[in-house]
Amino acid sequence: MVFHILFTGGAMWRRFGLSSAFLLSFIAMTNSASAEVFTCLADPSKRLSIDSGGSVLVDIDGAGIINICSLSNGDRGVTKEACAGWYSTLLTYRFQKAKARLYFNQEYYGMAGVTSCPALGDWHARTPYYIEPG
Repeated sequence: MVFHILFTGGAMWRRFGLSSAFLLSFIAMTNSASAEVFTCLADPSKRLSIDSGGSVLVDIDGAGIINICSLSNGDRGVTKEACAGWYSTLLTYRFQKAKARLYFNQEYYGMAGVTSCPALGDWHARTPYYIEPG
């Protein structure tokens, strides 16, 4: 259907200065970008800790203990201040006995080939790009 519209309605697309090849490329990019994102639930009431190096560790359902950021030094694209905010947020969820939803992107730091929560692996450094209530 998309191909039929793109190629038979070519005059319409050219009127706007768009080619069928451009539109196909755009559709391919938008479809592939959404496939690389997944979410996992973290349970800070099970585990939320800071190790001696300042790494924030949290339990993620189906994966285990994950190092999400460092309070000591901004690394993996997360500043110390953002990490402190995440830790504070997770600490609040711990006291509320609530879960957090962590968003991961396959193209983000250290995430190559990781496409699901179990694939995060226990005791690995995996950085989400967004955290919200679960």
